[in-house]
Amino acid sequence: MLDRRSFMATASATATVGFALPTTHSLAWALAENDTYLPKIGIQLYTLRNEMTKDPIKTLAAVASAGYKQIELMDVMDANQLMPIAKDKGLYGTSAFLKWNILGEAKPAADITTLDQSIEQAVKHNLKYLVFGYIGKGN
Repeated sequence: MLDRRSFMATASATATVGFALPTTHSLAWALAENDTYLPKIGIQLYTLRNEMTKDPIKTLAAVASAGYKQIELMDVMDANQLMPIAKDKGLYGTSAFLKWNILGEAKPAADITTLDQSIEQAVKHNLKYLVFGYIGKGN
């Protein structure tokens, strides 16, 4: 079992080594520039949701400069707005979230996106996967 002293020593050593390593490519410094894995490294934009709300152009530029090549959209219905910006920054998307509740709605309300509309957006923007992270509780 790891005691507190051993944990702190290990964590400190790991952090020291981490800061001492080169960071020329931020995210992908350990991969050669022509590594075939590099274009497959992606980020889920939900992890940057606050930044995306404030300034999507600046945020996507930062994502690209950090070495990412692939993004996952927070909502497939944002594709019209975000995919052109992403493409301009050298990013591409293969997946997007869709609202889980449309899977069970036989006839959704007029203001709710339908499954067909979501699929149309995915096809239009060459997204291969539509995902959802949870099924709402009690709905």
